[in-house]
Amino acid sequence: MDGRLRPAGYRVEKRELVIDEQEAQHIRTVYEKYLELGSVRSVKDAVDTLGITSRPTSRTSGSFLGRGHIYRILTNPIYMGKISHKGVLSEGQHKAIIEPKTWQKVQEMLQANNARERDQPNAAVSSPLASIIFDEQGKRLTPSHAVKGGRRYRYYISNVLVREPGNTSGIRLSAPEIETAVCQIIHGVLRDTQQVASIIAAPDPSPSEIEEFVGRAKTFVNSITKKPAYELLIGLKPALAHIVIGTQQIILSLKRSALEPLSVAHQDNSLTENSSQYQARRMTSSPSHCRSA
Repeated sequence: MDGRLRPAGYRVEKRELVIDEQEAQHIRTVYEKYLELGSVRSVKDAVDTLGITSRPTSRTSGSFLGRGHIYRILTNPIYMGKISHKGVLSEGQHKAIIEPKTWQKVQEMLQANNARERDQPNAAVSSPLASIIFDEQGKRLTPSHAVKGGRRYRYYISNVLVREPGNTSGIRLSAPEIETAVCQIIHGVLRDTQQVASIIAAPDPSPSEIEEFVGRAKTFVNSITKKPAYELLIGLKPALAHIVIGTQQIILSLKRSALEPLSVAHQDNSLTENSSQYQARRMTSSPSHCRSA
């Protein structure tokens, strides 16, 4: 077998695949995280946090795994000791890294998730605050979910909980609750004449510019009030710079330039910061009331 084609988790000895235990543990982690988190996007966040990278070469160092790479790992039957030829699976001569029943369970989950994404166009972006939400120490929170009683509960969790699920220093926040609170901040900003004036990118906005912006902002708010929070945030994400979740409040930074076409025609890349009171709870033992939209 050509060593250049060897899959991650194996090395080639005498033209045969032999398990490379260090890489194999990374492969097992990818499968374990998918079974735990249920989405390739969340697995990527988790393995990035754990520092798992692709195999380095003589010309390049290892890089973080892309979602496509993770998907290929999860769907490659070679990891359960089989090989595929023209869609037909047969026993390989190499040892498996993943138990066949585990591999099959992952395939069933992937197929179910793919079907759900076809039926729900927004399913692929069901955590709209991913990559822009942080705790008060500046550490990014990771999207996660749990299934209980047939219901799917979404969260944003501290990365420490990805590595150590029982660690009580981390926080696990209801995603719908946080997303609703962020939407309430945005609604409040766009309904407040003084805050609207501060958002306008012009250095000294005229009364007519302020009036025009306020009118557009109110029309916009009225048009989105009945939308689910996660759906609204998908559309507004370009305007969100970052969100900090403190123990007592949420601090939201907006990109002025991204609020077009609401604003007047001026360009400004600076941020405006707004906050709202919020009680951030520490991780609880089980999901309670946070059903996903």
